[in-house]
Amino acid sequence: MGTSSERFGATSRLETCRTELLNQYEKRIDITSRKNSGQFNTPIGVSTDIVAASKRWYSSKTVSVLEPAVGAGSFISALLSEKIAISKVTGVEIDSGYFDIAKKVFAEHPEIAIRNGDFFDTPLSKADLVITNPPYVRHQRLTISQKSALHDKVEAMLKIQTSGLSDLYVYYLLFCHQYMNDNGIGIWLLPTEFMEVNYGQALREYLTNNVKLIQIHRYMHQNTLFEEANVTSAVVVFQNTIPDGQSVRLTSGSSMEKPDQQTRVEINYLKDSNKWNTFFQTESSASIDTDTIGDYFTVRRGIATGDNAFFVLTD
Repeated sequence: MGTSSERFGATSRLETCRTELLNQYEKRIDITSRKNSGQFNTPIGVSTDIVAASKRWYSSKTVSVLEPAVGAGSFISALLSEKIAISKVTGVEIDSGYFDIAKKVFAEHPEIAIRNGDFFDTPLSKADLVITNPPYVRHQRLTISQKSALHDKVEAMLKIQTSGLSDLYVYYLLFCHQYMNDNGIGIWLLPTEFMEVNYGQALREYLTNNVKLIQIHRYMHQNTLFEEANVTSAVVVFQNTIPDGQSVRLTSGSSMEKPDQQTRVEINYLKDSNKWNTFFQTESSASIDTDTIGDYFTVRRGIATGDNAFFVLTD
């Protein structure tokens, strides 16, 4: 029978088909609807860069994979093109349109099971590798009952308190802990804001206390990965094992595989800090003698309206 990677010979044909179906579908969807649902599909170049750079964390044996927000299957396509030895892939997608695309593209491969449903209500088996780009849904679009239910699930599982201001991706990552095998690897493409904002404390606590944080790669601010989303992104890599006082590799640049800058920081420094972005400042960037707004002013966020459509007038 052989491994799945031995049988995926025509990955370029598969990716061409996937891209065509994705483009056709997204032309029919209102962009506002996609933003409200946090649906920003990972470009295949980004998925491939992440998968290629992440090979060092896979053992020689075949791996089981979980993709809890599969979308149209960008990460699965990258895993196949990079010849990762896969025993089983389980993908979950709540949107029926994206589900149909992934289901059709990977239909010939029985190792890949795509399920249509809400990740938080879908019973799943544990996996060796969890790799995903979770939906970027702002907390304002979550109901009070949704927040309460997700908060209670995370607290019962990890004893971690989540903020009511947490965006949906926070719950995705924490809730997914139960589906990681011992020593399993998690690779998450996240907004960089979790390293700075108050509601990111739950993720920072999890990454320093509950698992072994291996690497964070921050993409350059000028290289926004998603045209429709005004966010900068970071790849977070961790292992489901007890942290051992290790140092964490911090990299940045347009490519994870070939970072422009890198450094190492002791995990205890991250544990004691609420501003992780400061650790990415390299010696070369720190030496540039340039004034910033922060040198002269204290900058704070203004009052959030809670309903821009009501308070912000059109022309």
